[in-house]
Amino acid sequence: MVSIQPDNGRNPARGLYPIPHGNDLSMDARSIISRMRDKADLSRSELEWFANGLANGDVSDAQAGAFAMAVFLNGMTEQDRVGLTRAMRDSGDVLHWDLPGPIIDK
Repeated sequence: MVSIQPDNGRNPARGLYPIPHGNDLSMDARSIISRMRDKADLSRSELEWFANGLANGDVSDAQAGAFAMAVFLNGMTEQDRVGLTRAMRDSGDVLHWDLPGPIIDK
């Protein structure tokens, strides 16, 4: 959930800014998208929440598109790219195959 406070110079265009959240209960797609839009590094738990939300339907198609646009416009750090990739990998069933070499499917 995003809490709104009066402007303190952080976002003069809107006069409002999101308060960072500290636990999964207060996370939502809107605040994560806002942080990505504002070029903030996302935490591992935020990336995991978003990937799980994509998988279980908590994140709408429009929110997924907004997140993708924020990533396209602002990029992601290597740490965030790796974190999101791992979170997406782990958002569903992970199968273990007894085969030589890596097996990739998603």
